Amino acid sequence: MFDTPAPPAPVPAPEASTIVIEESILERAKQGDAASMATMFTQFLCEDETILLVEYLGKRGFLFSGEHCWACVTDRRAGSLRVGKIGELVYQDALLEGINSSAIHQPSLLPLYIGIVVIVLLSIPTFGVLLLTIPLAIHLYFRHSKCGLWFIVREGLNVWMFANRKRLTLANRIYRTIIKAREKRVETLGIHIMAARS
Repeated sequence: MFDTPAPPAPVPAPEASTIVIEESILERAKQGDAASMATMFTQFLCEDETILLVEYLGKRGFLFSGEHCWACVTDRRAGSLRVGKIGELVYQDALLEGINSSAIHQPSLLPLYIGIVVIVLLSIPTFGVLLLTIPLAIHLYFRHSKCGLWFIVREGLNVWMFANRKRLTLANRIYRTIIKAREKRVETLGIHIMAARS
């Protein structure tokens, strides 16, 4: 008498998706190849965004535990990309108009050197076994004492662009590019900085 409604068609389960950077592109990007670095960042950007600057900032950590860091500045945002071992990937960005303030930081290496000396001295009674902890100590030091650019974002996450000490001049170049791009972006959007702060 009554027609029973047909059961709804099964909805296919969403495919597991991961962000993958091809190994060949990653290797060329580590060498500073601009096209490879731009390819890595393009998957996070809008189609009509223009990349103004992209740089490889170095490796953080030691040997097998390190991660490689890149920075990108577009006409809309500043972003950082960190790629570690076994698929670790961290992308952070901030819209240029949302950046409140920024800093370039280079910490002292004295605490690291003191820690290594302590490990070496403590390894004497253990026949050198504690020397195996030196890579971990270095990694923990650079996790805690970051070197590079730091952007404070209004109502958002702070963005770190880690840089090796020898590449800190690149961080300064990125900083200047971001400041110029921010001024142009604010002008384009018609946002007055004084009105935004109130």
